[in-house]
Amino acid sequence: MELDSVRQILFTGSGKAVSKTITCVEIMKRRLKELHQITKVLFKQIEEIWEPIVPEAGLDALTVKRNIPAICVLLSKDALDPQEPGYQAPGSFDAFWIETLQAESQAQMKRKQGGGRGTGSTGKHPRAGGGPGES
Repeated sequence: MELDSVRQILFTGSGKAVSKTITCVEIMKRRLKELHQITKVLFKQIEEIWEPIVPEAGLDALTVKRNIPAICVLLSKDALDPQEPGYQAPGSFDAFWIETLQAESQAQMKRKQGGGRGTGSTGKHPRAGGGPGES
């Protein structure tokens, strides 16, 4: 996509290739920052035909239909329709993670400050008598 004549690229993958497809998309987005993205997630139906190992046994072939996950990701240098489901503007993903990391660090600071149940020694005092093993 570094050539000016290439304005869009489509990545597709199904089954075990979905994760590799996403990895390739993320690599491309890191190299070229100003890419618009539309993602579609779907299922593809595949049909498998299993033939009997021993044809003389008189068994029929077994036909199995399975739904496997698939993904299509369109990356474009040109603006795409923001109303399209699955649209992601350039840089919007980075903003999401920055916001998420800030929220996590604030939550960690609150946990470190304490103040909840079971922190410190001020809330619990030993009872006078009546405990187990005491008369």
